[in-house]
Amino acid sequence: ILAKLCCGFNKPKKQTIFTQSDIDHVFDKTPVQKIQGLGGKAGERVMELFQVEYIGQLRKYSLDALQTSMGEKDGYWLFNLTRGIETTAVNSRNLYKTISASKNFPGKTCLDTIDKIRIWCHNLAEEIFNRLEKDRAE
Repeated sequence: ILAKLCCGFNKPKKQTIFTQSDIDHVFDKTPVQKIQGLGGKAGERVMELFQVEYIGQLRKYSLDALQTSMGEKDGYWLFNLTRGIETTAVNSRNLYKTISASKNFPGKTCLDTIDKIRIWCHNLAEEIFNRLEKDRAE
């Protein structure tokens, strides 16, 4: 989680040094829902149960309090997470298998001439090309 969180700090191709002493500072400014696994209903539940907005605010809760509210497994995970302890392996990112671009043309925006279709085919092809270039650069 820490690797995934900090890899987005200085994109593209820049490096972020993230030490153990940085955890408190970074987590005090990191919204709960920015943490992988807490983006949806789980994150909303944590925010509501503990009345927190940032993941660092959970450090004040004991392991027992987190496990009582979240269950043994999830409470243990949250307790360790807020202290920068994560045992999940980091998976290297593979190249995308597909890159696509799409656009809907409902109602008045429908493509009703061949020229409009050509323009949008060109625009979408250009968008895909740009995404491929960006992916290749990363």
